[in-house]
Amino acid sequence: MANELEKAGPVSNFLSLRGWKIEESNNNFIKYISPFLAIDQTVFKVTIPSNIRTDKDRVFLNRAIQTIAQLYNLTLEEMVYSIVSREPVFATRIIDRDTEKGSIPLLKFEHCLSSLRKILVYNAGFAVTKEPLPMKEIPLEAEHYINNCDFLQTERGSFIAKVQLPDNSKELNRNLFDEYVLTSKIVNEKLVDVFQFCLNSLFNGSESIMNKEYVVNNIVLTNISLFREISSLLKRTEVNEMEFSFTGDTFADKISSGQITEEKTKRFDNYIDFAEELFSKDIEVETTGKIYQLRSLDTKGNSNLVVIKRIQKNTKPIHVLLNSIQYKEAINAHERGANVYISGTAAITSNYLRMIRIKEFYVK
Repeated sequence: MANELEKAGPVSNFLSLRGWKIEESNNNFIKYISPFLAIDQTVFKVTIPSNIRTDKDRVFLNRAIQTIAQLYNLTLEEMVYSIVSREPVFATRIIDRDTEKGSIPLLKFEHCLSSLRKILVYNAGFAVTKEPLPMKEIPLEAEHYINNCDFLQTERGSFIAKVQLPDNSKELNRNLFDEYVLTSKIVNEKLVDVFQFCLNSLFNGSESIMNKEYVVNNIVLTNISLFREISSLLKRTEVNEMEFSFTGDTFADKISSGQITEEKTKRFDNYIDFAEELFSKDIEVETTGKIYQLRSLDTKGNSNLVVIKRIQKNTKPIHVLLNSIQYKEAINAHERGANVYISGTAAITSNYLRMIRIKEFYVK
């Protein structure tokens, strides 16, 4: 790892992946200009040596690394890991009087690990379904994702639980006709986006959030099961503060809960209740349409996702999980371009209807 830090290449790669542009370069140095890194749209400039030839160049590079770490609110260790390793890591740090020596009461430890695992599963499921409603079934892709996560060694100082996430290039699912591919990169970046929204806007924010327009505008970041588990982690662990850091080859961020108070948790929970009530509306559906998309990890199972584009104009498509026999019929209908009939109970989301119970499904 030390040898890698004596090269300018990994640092250049870190900056380029995060949208930094080269403003000026020559044989001695490269000057980078940042994308907007703050709310006030401030930009920053960082200069690194083009080549590491002398001790002076090494000192120059190390100072640049320290500056970049400060810009991304990362410790030097987290920054070094982001530069050298391409493996994404999600770390949770508990800041509390009980954890000053790197230990934690067993009950808090169990709550923390249990919630972290559920958060990762729900987040992966959310990346698959893209819907805000509570998950009644966990998609197979989410189980595949969590099975590829590794819990790393706990650090001393404050309690820090680290999870090595699946490599960004790993495929979790591929559409039967290669129309859609879900990778770990999509899931990992969704995790960062959701935590930013939950902690910065809902938990610690001051703007008005209890209105339909706000909820609908943020539906792409909203899943009730995932939100409730994040809330559970913040409350049941019973600590003063929690800090979440994300490091990898395409992202680097640190997000803090700040002081965990009853007022903040109530604000977050009220929003979750409001959003769930807003989206939890079931209707009876009886319709005909064509198979638009098929996704499955195990065609012999009962969780094969099918998207049906309805023949009626200006209607939302239907997302439904079919068993293996129904899925074979759906494949056959897709190949022949035939219509399918479906009836049952569906939950309304902003972009589609999700079938909760199927009464009938057949190829016409």
